[in-house]
Amino acid sequence: YKNNSSQGTCGSAFTTQCFATTQNTHANTIWDVNFGQKPFKYSLPDADAKSLATQNLPEPTHANPDKFMVHGEFTMGTSNHKVSISDFNPSSGCVVELLRIDASSEWVVGNTVLGAGKHFNVSIQQGEQTDANLIHSYNSDGVTFGTTLTNGGSYYWRVHRIHADYCDVQTRTGTGSAHAESHNLNYKPGFLYCLANASSARGTYHSALGATKAVFLDDCDVPSTSSSYWNNVEPTDSQYTVGTDASTNASSVTYYDIMFTDGAGLCFFGSFTGNGADDGPMVNMNNSQPKNVMVFRTGSNSSAYFIDYNTVRNPSNVCTRMFLLDNSGNEYSGGLESDILATGWKARDGNNGMNASEQMIISAWGLRRNSRAR
Repeated sequence: YKNNSSQGTCGSAFTTQCFATTQNTHANTIWDVNFGQKPFKYSLPDADAKSLATQNLPEPTHANPDKFMVHGEFTMGTSNHKVSISDFNPSSGCVVELLRIDASSEWVVGNTVLGAGKHFNVSIQQGEQTDANLIHSYNSDGVTFGTTLTNGGSYYWRVHRIHADYCDVQTRTGTGSAHAESHNLNYKPGFLYCLANASSARGTYHSALGATKAVFLDDCDVPSTSSSYWNNVEPTDSQYTVGTDASTNASSVTYYDIMFTDGAGLCFFGSFTGNGADDGPMVNMNNSQPKNVMVFRTGSNSSAYFIDYNTVRNPSNVCTRMFLLDNSGNEYSGGLESDILATGWKARDGNNGMNASEQMIISAWGLRRNSRAR
């Protein structure tokens, strides 16, 4: 159709998906194309056709990710510092992450199952740490950090709500024998990591790798293939399986298993093939904008880190600030650039750490259906 007048019928070759294309012979030609982001002048001739606009996309299960994941930054003073949270009650169940922006520090993770005054330094192999003045308390309206933090230091924090559609924490005593454990999620976990109260690697499951492999959040090595991690059994919407390896199930060791699901659209766990170019791949995350994205290289341990981007430290594109989570360092800003978009994430750097010409693993949290470009 052109100006509401039929131009004829397409041939029989157009039986599957069709894509709009343009062609020009002048370098300065500019196309202004409306796919439905603005009202059409004429009605669509096909009653089943829909414009490419947010209102025609399926409604998400949860429209407001702030009810499940919040993040921010603060400068520490001489007394305890509480980060305020109004959309959910952290004391009812949450996972807390803390990273130092302006100086080298560990990736601190705590949770309400472990309790206040205790945490793990995820980027190194060690058991739980006790410090009443680091994660000081879980409150009904926020989380309080204590004076172990450096006066004048800058910190980035995340709080994840424990909820059946988003996050769960299970604690158990390892047996050394493969077996299934129950969880409280409504959907299959897509990302699960085991924090052992011992000097053990941080065994991690990612749905894009499957249950035959594990990665380790304390180590930038390539994914390891073995039945000893998850007994080659995929998790389900009611349970997950641990094998015999010390990173997931050593005998008599206490574990805190932290897991997230993408079943309700609040997270995204997938993969993409990099191209090694500054104009890198775009990863569509169910047409939603994430708050936090983590990318990991799988083919080599060269330039491989768990690269963590967030929208607090990068309020607009291009994202030039990130954390290298397994590197025990401060915030990094020397390349590895990307965009966090209204519909997902895009690589803006050819660095092998986040855009090698191989399989890259990507995870995202706090997804929001967004009708406006970022």
